[in-house]
Amino acid sequence: MPNDATQIRQWQAAVKEKEAQLAIETMRVLWGSGFVNRWHCNEDPRLRNSGDTTAAHQQRVAVLLAFLNPDATKENIVDALLHDAPEVFTGDVPRPAKRDIPNMQSALDDADRNWWATLGVLDPPEAESFLYLADKLDAWLFVKLVAPDLLDKPEWSGEGAKVIKLAAALNIGDIVRRVMAP
Repeated sequence: MPNDATQIRQWQAAVKEKEAQLAIETMRVLWGSGFVNRWHCNEDPRLRNSGDTTAAHQQRVAVLLAFLNPDATKENIVDALLHDAPEVFTGDVPRPAKRDIPNMQSALDDADRNWWATLGVLDPPEAESFLYLADKLDAWLFVKLVAPDLLDKPEWSGEGAKVIKLAAALNIGDIVRRVMAP
């Protein structure tokens, strides 16, 4: 009998070690996911060469989310900090491609879910309303900072209107308008 108990303890230790190793590998991958360059395909060189990364973007989104949603939970903030992590696998696919290529967005969504699953994450970050708003607002604010004249072009002026509409639906339209103001 002692032999069986010893074997069980060894098996339990091996399982714990495997779980610890998976957790460490997951942490390394998630940490490394922040180095993906954003805007790399943008036609405007100011955005394309801005040096913006997913890590910087996700941090800004988390800050916006925390201030725009006073009821944000720790899980909401972590979701904001990791929402673009799968881009280490897919890259930062430009919005026009997601919009204009049939099935591109659904293929990316599938790739994201599969990427998270390979890390053992079965419940990946979800783009709830405030996260979606913060994500879109960050892109708009970044363009305002780096290439403000682009906001006068139809594509970006339309994005600003969408951000304000999203914010209004969450009853924070006034504050978001003020954040976006000159």
